[in-house]
Parts: sequence; structure tokens; C-alpha cells
Amino acid sequence: MSRCINEYFKAQNSPVRENLRFFIDLRNKIEHRFLPALDLKILGECQALLLNYEKLLTKKFGEDYSLGESLAIPLQLLTVDPKWKNKILKEIQSREYKAVKKYIDTFRYSLDETVWDNSEYSFRIFLVPKLGNSQRSADIAVEFIPYDKDNPEEMEKYKKVVAFIKGKQVPVVNPGKLKPGNVSQRIEQTLGITFHPSSHHARCWKYYKVRPSSNSKSPEKTKIKYCQYDVAHGDYVYTEEWVKFLISELSDIKKRKEVLGKKE
Repeated sequence: MSRCINEYFKAQNSPVRENLRFFIDLRNKIEHRFLPALDLKILGECQALLLNYEKLLTKKFGEDYSLGESLAIPLQLLTVDPKWKNKILKEIQSREYKAVKKYIDTFRYSLDETVWDNSEYSFRIFLVPKLGNSQRSADIAVEFIPYDKDNPEEMEKYKKVVAFIKGKQVPVVNPGKLKPGNVSQRIEQTLGITFHPSSHHARCWKYYKVRPSSNSKSPEKTKIKYCQYDVAHGDYVYTEEWVKFLISELSDIKKRKEVLGKKE
């Protein structure tokens, strides 16, 4: 699948491509585990995956191959049975769930806003009760209304309706990001060497120039793949890519001495 994606999209950073990439890595992490607690969390990506498949299928092979009449919109209950809720809570507390959830949060955080906001990456909707003034006027129970930028007045009406039902979203700050101490701990555990945050880690970020010095007037100028500036706290956080990069580099003893100095 990864090879097919590379061949089909080439250098395009398409929301459809990112959606597929998300599910390939997710599948590899879940493997044969049963984690229904994830269902609601990735519902948007799942719906987008299905719609993207339908769109590609009809575009390449024609409307005769459409799945539109075969797959109906799923029905969901708005109330949750307490027993099921307790079961899900236990799953959420499990190590397997936490590992997969960390992957999901990190992947989403790495996306460009234009990709994250695109319905081809994640299809997010509000279901608003459809009212009819006669028995026949509401035959279609579910109707999708596409966003029409050429009709701003009509779209503004829907925004007002959404404002009544939109739930409060609590953003997670810096999901998947690490403090210097966390990075150092991972390096020590993996390579079996002494690695201090204030000395060894500092030498690493200076050597590889992943962030400016502490007194820099432009603290945000980092190599975002490895390091990002936290404006609220006035410090830096590091990525999983940075940990992997350091482990790879410092596994070579000669390179390790060059970066950290002879006295490790």
C-alpha cells in the first residue's frame, strides 16, 4: 500500500494521501489487537477513508461500481450503557491503548493545518434534525450539504445552527512532545550510556543546530522536525524523530565522541 501511494501521488502532499498513511501506520501498531475504545476517536478519519475510496472507485471505473446504494450511514446511540462505559475505561487505561493513542495524537499534530481541516483527511460533521412541514417533505433522513464558498450567506446560517450544538473541545498542548529530561532518559535506556539533559543533550542540540541559543531574539527558529518552541512556557520541546535521530547518530562510538566530547 505504501508503494502504491508513492506511485500514485508522487510528490503531492494530498489530504487523501495523509489519510491513507495514517491508517497504514495505525494498522501496523494495532495489528490483531481489539481496541473498540478507539472507534469514536478515529471516526472522522474512517468516514473520510470510505468517501475517498468511493470517489476514486467511481472516477476510475464509472458510476456502475459505486457503493453508494450498498452502504448506508451507520446508526449510533447518543447514550452510553454504564457497563460498556466501564469496559471502555479499562481499555483506555491499558498500555496498548495508550501507545496507539500517542501515535494518533502525534500524527495529527504533525499535519499541516490545510490537511487537518480538509474533509478528505477527516470527515467531521454535525447532525442537525431535519424538519419537514408535511409527511413527504422529509423523505431523505440524512442529507449532506457541501460547503459552498460562493454562497456565504447560506453557509453563515448553518454556522449559526452549529454554534448551538457544538461541544466544547479541550485542546491538548504539545501532544507527543518531549522535555530534555525525557529525551535523555530514552537515550540512556537505549544506548546504556550516561546522558545528562543539561550537558550531553545541550551539546547535541548545539552540534546539530536544531534550535537557537537561550538568549536568541528569534527562539522560534528551530528545525521543527526535531524541536519546537513553546511560547507559553518559554522553553523547547522535542520530537520522537529527535530521539530516533540521536539514537542512530550516537550508536556510532566515533560520532558519539565527536558530539559529546571524549569524556561522556
